[in-house]
Amino acid sequence: EEISGKKDDGFLAAAILLSAVILVILVGLYMWRRNKLASTAAGSSDNSWKQSAFTPPAERELYIELKKKSLNSTVELDDLKKMLMRRAINTIPILLSLQNEGSSIERLYKRGMLTDDMHFKVKEIKAFVDQEFQDIQLEADELVEGWGATIWQQAMQFHQILQRQAESKNDEIRTAEEEKRKVELQKKKEKEKAKKQAAMKDTVSAKAATAA
Repeated sequence: EEISGKKDDGFLAAAILLSAVILVILVGLYMWRRNKLASTAAGSSDNSWKQSAFTPPAERELYIELKKKSLNSTVELDDLKKMLMRRAINTIPILLSLQNEGSSIERLYKRGMLTDDMHFKVKEIKAFVDQEFQDIQLEADELVEGWGATIWQQAMQFHQILQRQAESKNDEIRTAEEEKRKVELQKKKEKEKAKKQAAMKDTVSAKAATAA
């Protein structure tokens, strides 16, 4: 039983380590892709691989810039509200990852099974999410009194809708590809059948000619 317990602990530790690695990799890929697109647009070389610090979603900076413009121009309140909602929606995936894996990562680090560098990156992401959660609530209350209490709930609902839409689209693509494969297979079968019929006809004709 003791050996079995140790095996279970080993499997659990391995699963937690894998979850931690996946979290860091996913965020890293997001940062790499965003920085790569930005550097390409600017016509500069891609140095994103050198960046180890966490970079927030682009919507955060877009909202800040739009708010600055609103002080000196006629930026509509609805535009600010939409951008703030986009900012919250794009933070949701990071928030969910931390909620699902955060405590497991901490336990793994305390057991000495997670590097200091990886643990620091996770802490950096957590610090960003904690601050972003409060900042978005404050911004929401500033735009519409009382909105801060519900904006994250609304953002989660929008996030789930977007996920369902993406899943539905993927299902449609898979269905279309499956239908295409079926049509191609049917055409192949019909072509092979036609070939066999033609060969059989040729054989019958040859036999008839020989008999004559």
